[in-house]
Amino acid sequence: MFIIGQVDHLIFRNEENGYTVAVVDNNGDFLTCVGKFPSVTAGQRVEIEGTLVKNKYGQQISVQSVKVLPPNNVEGIYKYLSSGLIKGVREGLAEKIVDEFGEDTLTVIEYQPMELAKVRGISKEKAVQIANSFKELKEMQDSVMFLQNYNISTNLAIKIYKTYFGKTKDVLKTNPYKLVEDVDGIGFLTADKIAQKIGIPANSPFRFRAGILFALKDNSDKNGNTYITKKLLLENVSKLL
Repeated sequence: MFIIGQVDHLIFRNEENGYTVAVVDNNGDFLTCVGKFPSVTAGQRVEIEGTLVKNKYGQQISVQSVKVLPPNNVEGIYKYLSSGLIKGVREGLAEKIVDEFGEDTLTVIEYQPMELAKVRGISKEKAVQIANSFKELKEMQDSVMFLQNYNISTNLAIKIYKTYFGKTKDVLKTNPYKLVEDVDGIGFLTADKIAQKIGIPANSPFRFRAGILFALKDNSDKNGNTYITKKLLLENVSKLL
């Protein structure tokens, strides 16, 4: 089944692997949705695809995919801003911002951040801080959702995002083997699986280079030195590729 609704509240959230139990308001029908979510909070709209199941906890949606959408009403925007995810904004300030801009609040933050300085308690410097935090959160959520399509845990996805920030998608689509060099916890085999799913050709020069470097490092780790014969290197690389 497929639903679009607003996160009412979270029952459980594991930041390590993204496993979440969320109650989603689907036009007044409150549905418990269970599965791996990107970073979400009350007030955010979500587009969920899943299967309706029944167990000892009652009816639930077993989530297969989640896409985070911006809130589309004043209540949702307030919950989102007051969640603590955006630096420098708490309940009181969130209320003032929403009172000033209403349903245009997120558009103002993203495209006209200096307008925030109209709100009592927000300087121009703070307006920039809020806008930057909002942009970073939006980029992170988009990147985490993109990475989770390739079975990367939420924790590792955030680590990848913090390595490349707004360039995350471009890096992975161009050369996912860079992950091996740049991100602790990702080896050649993981990067290779991601590359296959993205559609990087098996004869890509990036793949050959990463395979050779991995074989050299693996030999060094096992033998304690950097010496390896050409024959052995080719044998090890051929097993990988």
